[in-house]
Amino acid sequence: MRHQTVDLLGRVKQHLLQTKWNLVVMAACCFVMAVYNFVVPASGVLGVAGSGLDGVIGALPVCGIVAGALSLVGSFASKSTWVLSWVEVAFEIAMFALGFWGLFFPTTMGDYAGVLAFAGVFAALYLVAVSLEMDRMGAGRWVVSLCVAAVVAVLALALAMGFAGVSGAQGVASLMLFVAAWGFVYGAVSLQGVGSVEDSIAAPVRLFGRDRA
Repeated sequence: MRHQTVDLLGRVKQHLLQTKWNLVVMAACCFVMAVYNFVVPASGVLGVAGSGLDGVIGALPVCGIVAGALSLVGSFASKSTWVLSWVEVAFEIAMFALGFWGLFFPTTMGDYAGVLAFAGVFAALYLVAVSLEMDRMGAGRWVVSLCVAAVVAVLALALAMGFAGVSGAQGVASLMLFVAAWGFVYGAVSLQGVGSVEDSIAAPVRLFGRDRA
């Protein structure tokens, strides 16, 4: 019984180490923001400043900071391959930096539709990188991830162009975030245990060494 317990704990530990935690974090943040955006009254709470859609805009920088920081930690904690090597880390640093920019310079963020559209485009680009990594490693169905990225991009475009109108923008934004979240879930499942983080870190060294040769 003791040996079985030790073996079970060893398998659980190995499973946790191979999890693509950065994509899990991205999926969780997208789900949370989608639910929050969906349940918040567009007009806000009477007499409460920063509620309604303004509250959603104010929450996005915080979400970016949290997602960027936790994803960066998750990338180094996971034993699985990074998404296109250091591209994954670049996305996480960009999220962290953009979150701080929005937090300290909120007047530069723009209106609700524009801000959510930008977040959607960022998520779509990340999902494109995930699909390319899946194709490179032969893991999962990269076309599915690419199609999810395309849907997210189309919804972001609909927001930016105002196709949904003022009344429908909130619903489109939540749908966009939900779709992006499932895309990150699929990427996390497909890339779990694939490759190694050591190879990802050393990829630029191999590339430049091959160029010199």
